[in-house]
Amino acid sequence: MNGPIFEALKRTLKAKGLTYRTLAERMGISEPTVKRIFHEQNCKLDRLMEICAAAEVELENVLGAMNRGPGPANRV
Repeated sequence: MNGPIFEALKRTLKAKGLTYRTLAERMGISEPTVKRIFHEQNCKLDRLMEICAAAEVELENVLGAMNRGPGPANRV
């Protein structure tokens, strides 16, 4: 279940032009930590919400993007 969430989150970051480095800076953590989270596709809900806040996107929108899948119809 986590895989689709993180794939949708990656698409959201890409659409917003955000890098892992920028996300890490906004979150006050290291870039390798962000990369590890995305690679493992696993984190606690509060960390996921922190990622969404740093990306300036609502978790509900990420979950909606997860259901829509890749493509130009995604709105972030």
